[in-house]
Amino acid sequence: MAVSDIRLSVDFFDHPKTVKLERRHGLPGLKALLVLWTWAAKNRTSGDLSGLTDEDVEIAAGWTGEEGTLVSALASLRWLDGEEKARVLHEWAVHNPWAADAERRSNRARFTRMGSTHPALYRQLCRAGYEEITREEYEELIALEGNQPPATLPTDVERHVDAALTPSPSPFPSPAPSPEDRERLDLSTDLPTDLYTCEHETLLKALYSLAPECVADWKKDGRWLEKVERDFPGLDLEHEMQRAKSWLGKRERVAVEDPKGFFYAWLTKAEEIKTTGRATR
Repeated sequence: MAVSDIRLSVDFFDHPKTVKLERRHGLPGLKALLVLWTWAAKNRTSGDLSGLTDEDVEIAAGWTGEEGTLVSALASLRWLDGEEKARVLHEWAVHNPWAADAERRSNRARFTRMGSTHPALYRQLCRAGYEEITREEYEELIALEGNQPPATLPTDVERHVDAALTPSPSPFPSPAPSPEDRERLDLSTDLPTDLYTCEHETLLKALYSLAPECVADWKKDGRWLEKVERDFPGLDLEHEMQRAKSWLGKRERVAVEDPKGFFYAWLTKAEEIKTTGRATR
C-alpha cells in the first residue's frame, strides 16, 4: 500500500539533534535526513533498514558529501539505531505510525479483496485464523486453488484469531452461504460463563447479531476479544459496536459474512480517525 506522506513535528527544526546535524553538515545534512525518511516511507515502511550497507543508506538519502560522514552523524545523534546492515530509523513507528503500518494494511487489504475474487479460499483462510496475507503467499495460494486445495496452509503467515474483513467500514455485499455451509452452521448462543465477563458476553452476542448465520466458536472468540482489547485500548468497544450496528441498519443491501472481521475493520478505521483526524477512504 502506497504511502504518500510522512509526519514531521513542528518542533523538528528546533530540536537539539536537528541543530547539531545542521551544524555538522549544514542544510544538505538536514535534506539528506528528510530524503531518507521519505525513501523509507516508500521502500522500507517499517523503518527497518536491515541489509543495507552504510553506503546504501547514504545513497538512499541522496547524500553527496564525504562517504560515511552522514551515517556516522545520524548514528551518533540517534537518528539511526543499530550497526551497519542492521540500521533502524529511530522510533520510526512512534513518530510515523501510518507509514510504519503500511505493509500490514496492504496485506489486510489484499486479504479483503479475496472475499470477492476467491470467496471459497477466503472462507477457508478465515476459518484458519488469517487476517492478512502477503503478495507471495497470495500468489502461491491462488496458483494452488486451481488444482487441489492445499491440505495445509502456508506456515509463514502470522496467525491471528480472525480475519479483518476490510480496511474500512464499507464491506462489500457478501455471498450467501451454500446449502452445505448452512447445514454445518452452529447457531448456539450459549456462552460458558466461567470464561467471560458480562461485558464480554454482551459484546460477543451483539457481534454475532450482525451475521447470525456465522459459526460461533466461543473459546476462540474469547481469545479474539482479548486481542481486540489489546489492539484498541483507547476505544470504547461497546460504543463502537452500537455505532457499527447503526451504520449497518441504514444500509439494508450490505451483508456481513464475517462479523469479527467487519468489527475489527470498523475499529481500525475508528482508531485511524482518532489518531490522524481523517480516514484514508
